[in-house]
Amino acid sequence: MKRFIPLMLFLTLLLPLASCRNEARAQIENELESARAENEEKIQAVEELSERNENPADGEETEENSGAGQGAANPEKQSSAADWDGILSSEYQLVGNKYYYECGAVKNGETVRTLMYYDLLTRESGVICPDPLCRHDDPAVCKYISTNSKTCFVFENTHTLYWVRFINGQSSIWQYDLANDSAKKIISTARTEPQLVGAENGVLYYSDSKTDLQNGRVVYRDYIFGVDTATGNTVYERAMDAGMNPLFIRNGIVWMDLIKSIALLDIAHDELNSICEYPGGLRTWYYDTHDGSFWFNAIDPDHMSGSVWMWKDDTVSQIDLPADEIYYFQLTNTRVYYSPYDPLKLGDGPIPNMEVYDYCGGKVYETDRVHPNLDASLVYDAGGQYVICMSGAFGYCIFGDKLCFSLYSILREQRNGREVVGLNGSVDNPMMCIDLTSRVEEIITFD
Repeated sequence: MKRFIPLMLFLTLLLPLASCRNEARAQIENELESARAENEEKIQAVEELSERNENPADGEETEENSGAGQGAANPEKQSSAADWDGILSSEYQLVGNKYYYECGAVKNGETVRTLMYYDLLTRESGVICPDPLCRHDDPAVCKYISTNSKTCFVFENTHTLYWVRFINGQSSIWQYDLANDSAKKIISTARTEPQLVGAENGVLYYSDSKTDLQNGRVVYRDYIFGVDTATGNTVYERAMDAGMNPLFIRNGIVWMDLIKSIALLDIAHDELNSICEYPGGLRTWYYDTHDGSFWFNAIDPDHMSGSVWMWKDDTVSQIDLPADEIYYFQLTNTRVYYSPYDPLKLGDGPIPNMEVYDYCGGKVYETDRVHPNLDASLVYDAGGQYVICMSGAFGYCIFGDKLCFSLYSILREQRNGREVVGLNGSVDNPMMCIDLTSRVEEIITFD
């Protein structure tokens, strides 16, 4: 049964605008030129892929003639793992060509969720549960489903996956070996939704709560933990102040959002140091493992939009994009995709005096990563049919010629003699995948 979910008109928990170190335009361009030079191999791989598709050697199989990316009119837009390889983000989990995401369904009267994959080159999709006879409807039988409405998962390598499962009011962290089709519980957790930070060298890091004694009172306090995945023993823990949000771990360093600044937690020395301040609140982030740059969207607390910034080599710089107010963006090795703040009124909401907007107008633009202020082009316009960015809580992902986003279609109803607008937020939250060249739409569901 479809639910009627109004589009929210505000963001919460954003603090007042803070100052951020600004460098001259020349410095921005120098940093980006440096990023391009250090990332030359990845860029060359994309260019070589396009050349091979245009002029394949005799007998050589390419993405185009092998059936992948069928209908693509422009070989340069075809999906290639070279363009997204090495870019970390909370917006997606990629392993090679496979894009992993959560999807839900109602089974036996209960909403259950599982992890699914979508191969960006072959367009194959499926659940990660290896049992072809499994119905994926009973958590006691299938270890690859959860009953929580939203969990999180991270990869340690190409085949080791960690996922938070929520069963019968209890959450636990599980380890999955996708190569050997095995699953085991690592640890039970205290919180309903613990946040996974990442895994390195056999240690999984996550944030959770535990009881502390403060002024004679027992209180819950957030911690970041490290657990040995082989033994289940806790090998690291550190209390966190209010507002601390671990983002990811890389080479023993946990990157943390402190709401007004970015800080690095050195696990080995248990030291936390701030590296930069930024204006507003953090919405979207990307980390380039090739050159060590950290890109993020800082949101103006007085609006639904903000600006894109890059930290690299102890310097933070604002990225000069063609639009001044950016609602959402995505980074790849060669491109920057972005959606300016461009509200499109969809109609009146179900609550009196409420108006429903698509805050980015359903539009997605792309530009060159090295020269982001030049030659921007429109790559997709939802035209009011879909909402691809919902109040900052959901965004899109573009991989070559594939645009993927959670499907929240626009729902219009007559109530008390007037038309009201909301979003179709059905429990399954299927993924929409659109071929940007052929415009073929594919809805992927768990059922």
